[in-house]
Amino acid sequence: MSIGWHQTISLLKAGDYQQAAASLDRARQHYEGHDEALWAATLTVTQRLCLMCVECAAASAHHQQALIALSEQLDKLNADLLAIITLLQNLETREEADPLTGADPRSRSREVQQTLWRRLGSVLGRARLPASQPAPAVELPPMPASPISAQPSAALAVCCLGPFRVYQHDRLVEDWASRKGKLVFKYLVTHRERPIPKEVLMDLFWPDSSPEAARNNLNVAIYGLRQSLHQNSPDESHILYQDDCYLINPDLDIWVDVEAFRDHLARARRLEEDSPAGAIPEYHLAEALYTGDLLGEDRYEDWASAPRQQLKDAYLDVLERLSRHYYARGEYTTCIAQCRKALAVDSCRESAHRWIMQCYAQQGQRYLAIRQYQECAEALRDELDVEPSGETVKLYERILTGDQTRPDASPQPVFEFQGI
Repeated sequence: MSIGWHQTISLLKAGDYQQAAASLDRARQHYEGHDEALWAATLTVTQRLCLMCVECAAASAHHQQALIALSEQLDKLNADLLAIITLLQNLETREEADPLTGADPRSRSREVQQTLWRRLGSVLGRARLPASQPAPAVELPPMPASPISAQPSAALAVCCLGPFRVYQHDRLVEDWASRKGKLVFKYLVTHRERPIPKEVLMDLFWPDSSPEAARNNLNVAIYGLRQSLHQNSPDESHILYQDDCYLINPDLDIWVDVEAFRDHLARARRLEEDSPAGAIPEYHLAEALYTGDLLGEDRYEDWASAPRQQLKDAYLDVLERLSRHYYARGEYTTCIAQCRKALAVDSCRESAHRWIMQCYAQQGQRYLAIRQYQECAEALRDELDVEPSGETVKLYERILTGDQTRPDASPQPVFEFQGI
C-alpha cells in the first residue's frame, strides 16, 4: 500500500493536521492487518504527533482570539481615558459663562461633572479583565457634593439610555409597585414636553380593554407609581393630573439623560460652525451619556421604537464625527476605539470598518486591515446577505497593493437630532 506521502506532506504544509492524522491512521490500519508491527507502531506515534498539532493549533487560535479581544479592550479603554482627561481639562479651564447659553458657569460645571461621573461608572463597569486574570476590585463611590456650587442634587434623575434607572436626590428607586406603572412613568418622562391625555395612556397600555376597565387600570397604575416615587421623597408631588391629562410635575428639578444627550449634541453643532475642534468635548459628553439603547428592556413597546432608532442614529453619527476628528489628527488608536463602539451597535456599519482598515494601514499593520475587511464582509453576509460596497472593496484593494493614500477626513454634518 502506498501511504501517500506527498498528500500527507501537502496536508501538513496547509496546516490540516486532522486530515493528515486520518491519512496516517488509514496507513497504520493497513500495516497492522499485514503484521508489519514496526511500520504500524511508527505510524501510531506519527499520528499522535499530528493530533498534538491539532490541539496546539486550537490553543493557538483560542489565545489569538483572546489577544485580539484584549487589544480591542485596550483601545476602548484608552479612548475612554483620553476623552475623560480632555473633558476634565475643559472643565478646569472653563471659568466664564457659556457664551451660547449664558448659563451660570458653576451650574454648567456641575452638569459636566455629573456627566463625567456617570461616564466613569460606565467605564468601570466595562473594564473587566478575562476570567483568568484577577479583576480589580474598583467601585465608583457616591457622587460627592460639589465644592463650587451649593445647588442640591436633582429631585429626579432619570436614565433611559441603557439600563433604566431613577434616582431621587441621588437615591436609587428600586421598588416599583407594578410594571404598568413603571411603563407609564417612562412614557411621561420621555414625553414631558407636554401633558398626556389620559385617553392616550389608556389606548396605549390597555388597547384591548373596555374604556371603563382601561380607566380603572390607569388609575391603579398611577396610584402605584406615586407610591413608588413617594418612598424616597414623601413630601413631593411627582405626577400631576390637570385637565384630564397626566404630566411630570414641571416645578421639580429633573435631569433626564436623553435630554442631556440632545443638549450636548445641539451645543456641539453650534460650536462646530466656528470651531470644529471646540465642539469635540461636547460630542464626547453626548457620547458618554449613551450607555445603551433607549429603554432597551422594553423592546416590544411600539411607541419607543422610533425614538430609539433616532437616538441610535444620532449616537452613531457622533462616533463618526469623533472618528473623523481623531483620524485627521493622526490619533489612529483613538479613532479605532470610536469605530469599535459604533460596530458594537451596528456590526454592518461599513464606514466604521473602513476607518479601522485605513487606521491599521497607516500604522503599517496591513494584515490587521485585511482581517478587518474580512470581518466586515462576514458581518454583511451574515446579517444582510450582501457583499461589501464598492467603496469598501476599493479600499481593500488599495491596501492589498500597499497604497497608503489617506482619504478625506474633513468634518461632515452630524445627524440632526430632533429629540423625542
